[in-house]
Amino acid sequence: MLRMVNSDSGESPLPSHVGAYAVDRRRSHREPVVTIARLTPLEPSDTSPRPRPVQVLVTDVSLHGCDFRTPLPPRDGAFYRIEMNVGPLYLASRIRVMRISSRNDGNFDTAAEFI
Repeated sequence: MLRMVNSDSGESPLPSHVGAYAVDRRRSHREPVVTIARLTPLEPSDTSPRPRPVQVLVTDVSLHGCDFRTPLPPRDGAFYRIEMNVGPLYLASRIRVMRISSRNDGNFDTAAEFI
């Protein structure tokens, strides 16, 4: 159930047990998606002077960024090119990795911003 709260009323839209750390700081709405994308490093690495794309699973997209799951951890703060089809739309953009977290299944959840 969605409930609108007047910010002038002093009533918090979050339950009392949720602290300030849980406030969503996103600048735009995230649209849940499940699609395969191609992620290509923009900078060569020591082990591969020619950047090779890897497949990642995109889990959501917004105007400012996306979240995806990958089998290998990308470098934090690194720049990549991501290419994906979201329904009938094709999206290609440079991204910067903003957050990486490991999962119990051995994969990594990654948040990136479009640049």
